[in-house]
Amino acid sequence: MERFSEMFNHADFDRMAMTGQESIIDRLIRVNLRFGIWYPYLSGKKIDRPSTETYAEVLCANYSYDYSRTDKIANLIKAQFTESPDTRLCLQPIVWAHLLQKLLPFTLESGLILLFLMIPLSYWCADYKPPPLFPKNDMKIRSISDEDHHAVSLQTAIYYHLYPDIVDAFFECFKHVKDSIFCPDPATNEFPAPQDPRLLLLLTLAGSPSIQKMVIEPSMKELFSQVLRNISTYMGLSESLLDYETPSFELDSNRYAVLKLLYMLLSSDDLHTTMMGDNQRTMLLLFLQVLSSTTPHPCFLPSDWCTPAIASNFAQITFEDQTWTLFSDPITL
Repeated sequence: MERFSEMFNHADFDRMAMTGQESIIDRLIRVNLRFGIWYPYLSGKKIDRPSTETYAEVLCANYSYDYSRTDKIANLIKAQFTESPDTRLCLQPIVWAHLLQKLLPFTLESGLILLFLMIPLSYWCADYKPPPLFPKNDMKIRSISDEDHHAVSLQTAIYYHLYPDIVDAFFECFKHVKDSIFCPDPATNEFPAPQDPRLLLLLTLAGSPSIQKMVIEPSMKELFSQVLRNISTYMGLSESLLDYETPSFELDSNRYAVLKLLYMLLSSDDLHTTMMGDNQRTMLLLFLQVLSSTTPHPCFLPSDWCTPAIASNFAQITFEDQTWTLFSDPITL
């Protein structure tokens, strides 16, 4: 980096930027973002009909006082949620990182919750080890690699490069979820609360009526099911409906907390009015998977826990619209 800096000076960069040529400005911005050796005062108006890619780069490198810049960046990011795969904007991960950094802190009302769905399942594995992050500076959204990368979609950039800091941003965002029924009580529980903040976050979200209601919006439909899928990953369960070769795990604080929350949700009187049918089925499957792979069963589930009323409730969840049975293995049924 020092040798690179010695090759150029600010005057050279300023003269190059004044040309207004898109190809030159595109390279200057990426140099700026990667090495931080020049801070251009650029405006998209200086470029004649800039491409969407260059426009995005100008937005994240423009240090001028612009009230509307954050809104422009937010609109650009949100547009990626609805674009088809062949029309999505492709930028280098470092460019996506700078754009997303301008939108911190994330909030439940910001319309950016769909970024949470782009986090890889591997992050939620119980034995996940945090990777080193680059660059080693004051960036708030960093990459797991210090190499230069080709332009990719927003989803690919987060999934393969930026997810650790994106997750941390959502940890801060979801701290404002205060209505969850997941409230471990040491006085009544057999086990203490889980110690892993990742599992605590997932259980808090799964038990939150406000998060459950968010999935009523078409764009948020997958949020709750993704939370359940992440819990399944943390529990080390197969993605198949019921894996009869799933090993048995000893009951511990993690499994106790998962089973108790799922049981509370499934036995709730207003389950069918507060949660979409496919999410009910996903939750029921997860509960049965965790239960069948856990020994012994927790005390709040006695040997005769599956009463006729509970069995009827489970049957209603399973066969309510028959969509599950249409795609199920006959052995499972």
